[in-house]
Amino acid sequence: ETLTYTEDGAGVSIGNRLSISDVDSNQLSSASVSITNIQTGDLLSLGATHPLISSSYDTSTGVLTLTGTADLSAYQYMLSKVTYSNSSDTPNTTPRNIELSVTDIALSGSEAVSTVIRTVNIQAINDAPVVDMNSTAINYTEGNGAVDIFNTQISSIVDIDSSMLSGATLGFNSGYRAGEDILST
Repeated sequence: ETLTYTEDGAGVSIGNRLSISDVDSNQLSSASVSITNIQTGDLLSLGATHPLISSSYDTSTGVLTLTGTADLSAYQYMLSKVTYSNSSDTPNTTPRNIELSVTDIALSGSEAVSTVIRTVNIQAINDAPVVDMNSTAINYTEGNGAVDIFNTQISSIVDIDSSMLSGATLGFNSGYRAGEDILST
């Protein structure tokens, strides 16, 4: 199944449509959810707890581990609460491969592992540029000519997505007087 995560959006549920069944055991001993091609900012989150299942997440490897003997429905519930997100403002858009594995406790005492793979497509968004204005007021004296507000007021313009801007708009926020106040470039 392919899912889509949009930058700055809510986490995408990885196991919400997962169904676990086992013909010879009604209990599991562990489960893991792994981002096999982890990128900067990737995160798996678990939005639930269960008294018989403990969890741990390794941010460097992208592996969420669930352990503890519990029935199939408990693990299915816990896995349904796993979400993928990315904290980067410029996420790598390579699709992520997410492996979900469960380990059962067979009657014979041996363990069996079953794995499914989900693909998460990453949709980057165009973040708006940020203009940082100097907090000092501009003093203008009537009759003295134009005042350069760009060099005195704007400390920086930052666009985390690109070093190129396609345009800018200047305007009056308040106090504008038609015929008296003029902006020019």
